Amino acid sequence: MAVQKRRKRTRGNGEGSIVSLGGKRKRPYAVRLTVGWTKEGKQKFKYLSYHEKIGEAKNALREYLVNPYNLETQTLKTVFEAWMEKADLKEGTAYNHNNSFKKLEHLHNKEINKITLKELEQTLENYKPTVQKTIRKTLRNCFKYALKHDYVTKDITQHLEVDKHTNVKDINIFTVEEINELWDNVGSSYYDDIPLILLYTGLRISELFNLKTSEVDLENEVFNITDSKTKNGIRVLPIHKKIVPLIKKRHNPDNIYLIVNKNNNQVDYTNFIKYHWKVNHTRHEARHTFVSYLTKCVDDRVSIKQIVGHSKKDITDHYTHRSIEEVCEAINRLEYK
Repeated sequence: MAVQKRRKRTRGNGEGSIVSLGGKRKRPYAVRLTVGWTKEGKQKFKYLSYHEKIGEAKNALREYLVNPYNLETQTLKTVFEAWMEKADLKEGTAYNHNNSFKKLEHLHNKEINKITLKELEQTLENYKPTVQKTIRKTLRNCFKYALKHDYVTKDITQHLEVDKHTNVKDINIFTVEEINELWDNVGSSYYDDIPLILLYTGLRISELFNLKTSEVDLENEVFNITDSKTKNGIRVLPIHKKIVPLIKKRHNPDNIYLIVNKNNNQVDYTNFIKYHWKVNHTRHEARHTFVSYLTKCVDDRVSIKQIVGHSKKDITDHYTHRSIEEVCEAINRLEYK
C-alpha cells in the first residue's frame, strides 16, 4: 500500500507569511501580508516588520493575526524597525537603542501619529536621568524617520525634556585584589584577557572590538585608533608594558580584527556581554578604574586626556600636545597597587 505524503499546509490569503531577505542584513526575516494582485496576477505584499531571528518573526506574525491593525498606519514599532533596518549603526549603538525601545513596550503598537508628548513625558518619569536620555535619543530617531516619510506632521520629541542629574552615580571601580585575581586567571578561558586589556588601556569596549590587526604596531607597541565614537577618540595609544604579551598572543596578521571569536570573526558585542563578560563590573567601570588610577600615578592632565581620548575643555589644553614618547612614559607609570 502506497503511503501518501502529507502536504505541507500553506497559509491562506490574508494570513501573512515570513520570508528571508538574505544578504548581510541585521534583520533578515520579514513578516509580510498579501494586500492585492497586479494585472499580471502577481501578489502585492505589505511588509509589517523585520527581525533578526525567525522565532521573533513568527511571534510578530502571530500577534498581528490575533490583533490586526490598519496597514496604512505606522506604529512606533514598525517605524523603529524600519529605521533600524536603514540605519548604519555600530553593534554597541544598536544594542543600546534596542534596550531603550524595550522600555517603550506599552507604546509599541500605537500609531506613531497618535502618540502624545504627555505620554512620552509620563514614560520618562519612571526612569533615572541617564536612562531618560537614552530613551529620548531612540525616540528622536524614530520621529525623525517618521517625519521624513510623512508618517507624522511634527516631531514632538523636540519638546521632550529629561530630568537633571541630582546625584552623581557611584562608580564601582575595580579593586587591586580583583585585578590581581584577573591576572591569576589568565588562560582559564578564551576571553579572560579582555577586562585586563581594558584596565590597562582605558579603551572603550567598542574601540577594542573595532580595532583592526593592521592598526596594531607591535614594533613600536602602540595602537592606532581610527574607529571611535568621538573625534578625540582617534588617537595613537601606547600599549602598557604589562599587557604587551596579551596583545602579541591575540595578534594574528591573517585576521582582520585583533579581538576575534573562536571562528576568527569579529566579536559580537551582544553575545559577548551576555555570555562572556564574567566580572562583577560594567565595561565602562574598567575605563573609570583606568582613569582613576592613572590620575594617581601621573600628574599630567593633558597626557591623560590624550590617552583616553577625552575632549579638550580649555584653551591651554587646546594648544598643548604630548609626543608619543611622553604619552608612552605616562601610561607605563600606571600601577594597580
